[in-house]
Amino acid sequence: MMKHTLSIDIEHEDQRALAQDLYQAIPADKMTAWLENTVNNLISAHPDHAQVYPALAKELLEIFSTFYLALIFVDSEKSQALNHQYRQKNKPTNILSFPSAIPIDFYKTLPHEEQQFTLGDLVVDLSVIKKESEEQHKKLDDHLAHILVHGLLHLFGFDHENVDDAMIMESLEIELLHHLGIINPYESD
Repeated sequence: MMKHTLSIDIEHEDQRALAQDLYQAIPADKMTAWLENTVNNLISAHPDHAQVYPALAKELLEIFSTFYLALIFVDSEKSQALNHQYRQKNKPTNILSFPSAIPIDFYKTLPHEEQQFTLGDLVVDLSVIKKESEEQHKKLDDHLAHILVHGLLHLFGFDHENVDDAMIMESLEIELLHHLGIINPYESD
């Protein structure tokens, strides 16, 4: 089985004091480990899942061993503006996933050692995640890990636009979070 690596650039556009405290409480290397673990566990996840993976996920995981993404933390004003512009929802949101527009075929033309596939950008509003974790009585780390895994799955082509796809994505999230030592986020207290 191919081992996958993930390079992440982390950018902090949100400069509020609360956000800075949260960034320091959740180290970048911890977030990187969550995401890299998720990419590697996508391969070894329950075999029933792999049969229903989107074509993009199957192709990416088969061809590439190295991935890149940008993790961008923004304030609620920016989160709301992006959510309104791209999803027509005029409110802040916890995460937005922007898959790369670079075609897979471009990477295939590169020498193997340069084939680091750019997954895209994950735009995160920590203030929304903090509020949700408090309202849902979840640990902030656990909820953030869940939201990052959710966003990463979107970059691999997963979605939840219909009931079947939502069930696939939800069960995969539960399994991937289990590998991180996080309980099922969909179970209520």
